Amino acid sequence: MSIIRRFATHLIQSHEKATQCHRRTLLADKRVTSLWTMSSFQFSSVTDLQVKHNVQKKQFYIELGKAKAVLDYKQTSAGVLDLYHTEVPKELRGKGIAGLLAEEAFKYVVKNKLQMLISCTYLQKFLKENQKPEFVKYLYRDSTE
Repeated sequence: MSIIRRFATHLIQSHEKATQCHRRTLLADKRVTSLWTMSSFQFSSVTDLQVKHNVQKKQFYIELGKAKAVLDYKQTSAGVLDLYHTEVPKELRGKGIAGLLAEEAFKYVVKNKLQMLISCTYLQKFLKENQKPEFVKYLYRDSTE
């Protein structure tokens, strides 16, 4: 094996080890708390996470150490946002992080009296399972239908 190939393989393996998510259990004050670790980033509950909004990039996101979870959108017409993509690092999927992004994006639509077109399949599923009237009210309905 060439030196370059060995070096590349070493880099890939090192990166995979560094970004693995480990679930640890800590004993504190006679109660057990779950702690999720990804590289140098730790959180014990999704409520510890903060959703941020970058209007220029048209993205809601949560910083997770060097990685981040994102919800991307685009403005399709005046007052209509197409929420088209969510992504959470593989190691942290299934922990409610995408749901936090969804809630924040939906609240933004409601607060600003916009309409939302939901083309992301995860967001469609999330809305179906969490049908809050204030969110459903702001779903985009094509007037030609």
